[in-house]
Amino acid sequence: MTRVNPALYGTTYKTLTTEHALKDIVVTGGRIGGSWCNSATGRDSVVVDWKNNGKVASCQVHARDGSSVKGVDVELRQNGDAVEIRCKQAIYHATKADEYFGIKRVVPDVDGATTQTLSTSATSKAYALLWVEWDLLPRPCATVFATAANSMTDTMFTVRGDETRPLEFLVMNVNALPSGSTECWGNSGLHIAVDSFFSSGISNGKSDMIMHPGSRLYQSGTQSFLHSHQVISLDAATLYGQYLASNQCYANFLTLANGAYVCGSGHLQLGYDTTAKWTVAGEGAVTNEMDIMLYSYNSGVSARYPGIDVSDTVPGEAADFIQNGDIYNSPTYFNAAITKTGPGTMLMNGTFSTTNAVTRVDEGTILLNKSDATIAGVDFDLRGGTLACAAGTANTMGAVSVATSSTIPLGAGASLTMANLSVADGQTLEIECADGTGAKAVKVNAALDDATRAKIRLNGRRPRQTSDGYLTIGGFMVIVR
Repeated sequence: MTRVNPALYGTTYKTLTTEHALKDIVVTGGRIGGSWCNSATGRDSVVVDWKNNGKVASCQVHARDGSSVKGVDVELRQNGDAVEIRCKQAIYHATKADEYFGIKRVVPDVDGATTQTLSTSATSKAYALLWVEWDLLPRPCATVFATAANSMTDTMFTVRGDETRPLEFLVMNVNALPSGSTECWGNSGLHIAVDSFFSSGISNGKSDMIMHPGSRLYQSGTQSFLHSHQVISLDAATLYGQYLASNQCYANFLTLANGAYVCGSGHLQLGYDTTAKWTVAGEGAVTNEMDIMLYSYNSGVSARYPGIDVSDTVPGEAADFIQNGDIYNSPTYFNAAITKTGPGTMLMNGTFSTTNAVTRVDEGTILLNKSDATIAGVDFDLRGGTLACAAGTANTMGAVSVATSSTIPLGAGASLTMANLSVADGQTLEIECADGTGAKAVKVNAALDDATRAKIRLNGRRPRQTSDGYLTIGGFMVIVR
């Protein structure tokens, strides 16, 4: 999925891609956006006129929402190894009945779009930036557009492509999928290319999407998977997310197996359902480039703890689940934090900022792989798991409670500051500082009593706490001769 804004490219050619040759590109869909054209109706009525002779290609994308017509005219060319694009013009017709009534033409330049009114009877809406979204797919390619509602029960769709004949299945109706499941095999793609797609209809929001090795799931509508209950499974497959700024794009039951990859703009939302959980399985590390927004359904309910269950998919201590995006709360329904389960390691390259509920580490490891991977006020509850800090990092967090004996290892040169620290009776916290870690590596801002310090081991020994909060094992040695 390639999403571009030709209005920002201007009338001069700019590089669009170096991964495809022009002769191999086909435009299969488009979207025209802006504050005046972002409804499901406008999305459903997009028309694409695509011509490609292998040297210079043209694409005209039009959207009709019942009262107006919007259009963009772009041109592509092959220039060495690059395919380049320029925007010739964009047009807004205030009425469909007479295309010359109320016309506004936009001829963009490198600094943005300039509106030119070509009729004195032009209507009041000013022209905004014009967005065009399309797929760049290798030829030959078969594309199926599912534009009608599906009334079949207890059925499934199978989408299958191969190396020479990719197959793309575009969902253009909110009820297009069957009540059973949709499975993609080989070189194939499932495109959720419609707004307000809730996987509802006859399937009541539980239509599963099973992506087998080599397949691709494209999420490009707003409000996709609203309050979803369906299973989304990526087995050595890829999820491309787009237009996910909305708070209504859920992936509550997501299985990521055998090196699955998630990327795109915006965030995936996790929560709402009390049993929501992501599962990392199979062999090979799984990577999520996107942010995760945690959602508790409403502000009046108790906190919810969606799970991230990580199996040991990579031998040794290497990361099994790599989270490159941030994890944060919904700005409105914010009583949520993750529960880490499974024996594997979750490598956190983003930032935790979930300050309204306690992040639990029940099993395995959460490894904070950068400085400021947490912010003050992010609390942790260790229930047998490990909260680790990578070498050379400096992190500050809220209160840490130990319900079941757990470990906090620090790499060489790492430091950790906690607002408070408590350990349940009969349990132990092992803090392990690697060689090269400074004397002031671990700090607790609150004063710890003797009973609490007795349940803590710092490199195997009971620590003392200095007046400024640092835990140390230094002291005097008296030798009697």
